[in-house]
Amino acid sequence: MKTGILAAAISSLLAAGAFSQTLPEFEVASVKPAQPLAGRSPRPTGLLRGGPGTDDPGRAEWTNTTLRVMLMNAFDVKDYQVQGPEWLATERFDISAKVPANITKEQFGLMIQKLLAGRFQMTYHHESREQAVYALVVAKGGSKLKAPDANDAGGGPGAMAVMGGGHLQARKIVAAGIASMLSTFVDRPVIDETGLTGFYQFTLNWAPEGASDASSGPTIYAAIQQELGLRLEPRKMLLDHVIIDHIEKVPTAN
Repeated sequence: MKTGILAAAISSLLAAGAFSQTLPEFEVASVKPAQPLAGRSPRPTGLLRGGPGTDDPGRAEWTNTTLRVMLMNAFDVKDYQVQGPEWLATERFDISAKVPANITKEQFGLMIQKLLAGRFQMTYHHESREQAVYALVVAKGGSKLKAPDANDAGGGPGAMAVMGGGHLQARKIVAAGIASMLSTFVDRPVIDETGLTGFYQFTLNWAPEGASDASSGPTIYAAIQQELGLRLEPRKMLLDHVIIDHIEKVPTAN
């Protein structure tokens, strides 16, 4: 069901600069295609550095990023909630911007949307789509998640995660972050429905799918319940999706 006719109209107005006096915008922004690194390993997809809620709120920088990452930041959605051309995940850019003082996270997302509309001629709409997901819920018997060590209280830069090969370890992480990480290892998105608040630390070990030795550990589904006191419950949910109707591959000049 299409629900984003108004959103598409707004995005068109953004591209035309109609809201330049009412919506916050970056004071200065540089958008450049990332230079190829011949003979070297590619840099990882550039996550956001700086911005609201960080120790450098006056600067936002994405190095070697994709527009798919930018869209996730702009609309506060996950990868599976963005639909657009395949090159959104392959073409890379270096983007830096100066952020005005006292900008909220919500305003920051609108500023990124405005940047994409102005520099890449982006238009979009929203659709609510039913999708198979796992709901992360508290299992019978209660959560086994532990609070961080006393010297790790709170969130921020100290948050850490190590994952791969049937192993996941994290500290100073919220339940929604746990759900997001688990999505990497199962066959559908994981949505936090635990109702848990605060920060946690945990270690999770399981036998990777396809492991020949059953004694190497439980499945990830069993491990989540045994070690974390949580459970993955199959559901279908209506999720918001951002549909990119038009976007240029080459940005306008700085």
